[in-house]
Amino acid sequence: MKKFIFKTAKNIKILSLIALVIGFSSYALLNNPRKAEALFGGPICCPCPTCRDALVECSRDVCACQSNAETTVTIRHITDEFIQQREWLIKVFWEAHLLPAMMFMTEQLTAVMTQQMMILGTLIDAKHQSESQRILQELQAQAHKDYQPSEGMCRFGTNTRALAASDRNATLTQIAISSHGTQRDLLSGDSISAGGQRDYTRSRLDQFKNKYCNAADFGNGMTRVCNSSGSTQINRDINYTNTVDQKQTLEIDFSLNNVTPDEEDILALSNNLYGNDVLPRIPEDKMALSNGTIIPKGAFPYMKMRSLVAHKNLTLSAYAAQVGRKSQGTDTVEPYIQAYLENMGLTTTDIAELIGPRPSYDAQMEFLTKTLYQTPNYYTELYDKPVNVERKIAAQSAIDLMQRRDTYRDSVITKAIISGYLDTILLKAEEAERSRREGMKSKNPLLSIPALN
Repeated sequence: MKKFIFKTAKNIKILSLIALVIGFSSYALLNNPRKAEALFGGPICCPCPTCRDALVECSRDVCACQSNAETTVTIRHITDEFIQQREWLIKVFWEAHLLPAMMFMTEQLTAVMTQQMMILGTLIDAKHQSESQRILQELQAQAHKDYQPSEGMCRFGTNTRALAASDRNATLTQIAISSHGTQRDLLSGDSISAGGQRDYTRSRLDQFKNKYCNAADFGNGMTRVCNSSGSTQINRDINYTNTVDQKQTLEIDFSLNNVTPDEEDILALSNNLYGNDVLPRIPEDKMALSNGTIIPKGAFPYMKMRSLVAHKNLTLSAYAAQVGRKSQGTDTVEPYIQAYLENMGLTTTDIAELIGPRPSYDAQMEFLTKTLYQTPNYYTELYDKPVNVERKIAAQSAIDLMQRRDTYRDSVITKAIISGYLDTILLKAEEAERSRREGMKSKNPLLSIPALN
């Protein structure tokens, strides 16, 4: 197209030069006959019928006018011819034919180029439209691929729904066991030790005879003592492994009014571990007068007894925390855990013994951090969409954070127990130092000055 336009412009230039040459030639002939003769290569013969007498005979080579009268007529004739030639060249050749033709040609070329650009624009628009549709279809396919959850990913979400409620129930159980230990040591209210050491020991002995006594102990020497034949709680008041550690879920829920065997067992075990002996009762009139005045000889020993109770309760907190995590949770996730364990090949009886009714916080964390990965299904499900694999990694990271938080809470309890143990050791050293200084005061009066103590 560009070559064609270039050639057309070149032809227009040539035609314009030809028109200019003809125009200049006409002007020269009209204004200077001699230049016209020179231009046409010889004299101009102008035969005219009206002035034939005034003309001489023309020779073969030249023709000259002898009459001056014919000169004006000849010039007028030539002028008229050139004027007609000029008018024909401009009006007819240029304005009537060549110029409209060139205008039409230009208009046609413009229309063709415009149509060509429209075709090219249509092709470009179709190209972008196709590319846009392809991108949208790719994104749609990617979205369908990325947002199609897998069964393995749903398993994480399903089995974490009850963790918060179970954790709260574990905290409630821990508080209840700790409160039980404090009330037992301080002979509070209607606790088992409210009547003093004798009643406390007798109550525990009755419970032992009816529920925990094993007639085979001491070489079958407990037959007269035991009334617990057929009991399923034998020695659970002293066996930590069978009572607490073996089970993932203990039937403990202190928010209910009924008392379960597991609740009896963990409290009996707590009494044997941390409260075999309770503090002696100090009469009220030995600690304060009727008007409320404190009696130092009775009140000060009681404060030391409270310090001892605080140390015992601190030690009891580790046991309470462990039992609390094994206390019953909610029944929200129990069917899903049972179904998964059945797919692993466990029987209904084995599942009941393993996780128990209403799986505890410890049982749920055991499932999420260990049991869930003990089946080939978990590893075959990793042949999944990359986004789902990343989601599983994120879920495992969240579970790891929860497990780290549990470890942190255990470490806090451990540090508290160690600090209490160190305080007990330092208390003995402090009492020895106080006794030494009290003995020195009687020998050196300067040590009795308060500033030196």
